Amino acid sequence: MGYSYGQNERGSWVLSCDNCGTAGGVRKRTCPYTVLGDTLRTAKRYEMSYCYPPALCAVCYAALGGLRGVHGQDCETGAAKSQAGYDAIEAGLDAGELYVVSASMSGPGMVTVTFWGRRDPATRERREVKRVMPEGDYHPGAKPRLSDYELETVAV
Repeated sequence: MGYSYGQNERGSWVLSCDNCGTAGGVRKRTCPYTVLGDTLRTAKRYEMSYCYPPALCAVCYAALGGLRGVHGQDCETGAAKSQAGYDAIEAGLDAGELYVVSASMSGPGMVTVTFWGRRDPATRERREVKRVMPEGDYHPGAKPRLSDYELETVAV
């Protein structure tokens, strides 16, 4: 996903409207709903807009209902669901859970999965565990935590 650009009447390259394609007089319409991320990959929680801001000219923005038309109930509901997910990860990290951060093939039908936990406040070193498991057992969307996997996996 990205933005499109076109030439205005002076020949300058400017942002184009995602809706009608007009070049010029277009703004990125930032979502008013924000979520607070987790600290799995960062040192502190960070705030971010829930959705990618569409580029819209004033005519299309008004036709789509303005701020609440462009970023309405879907954004509000989605942001709440997303926030619950980030909060669950944060609570898991607080409880000592480790989460999938990467995986790579490590032989025929096997995958090495890296799990991260909270950083040690004194040393700033991240708690990390690697496990080798059958490729068919690895399901990061359904099983994002180390505790979701069988203990028979082999430590690396």
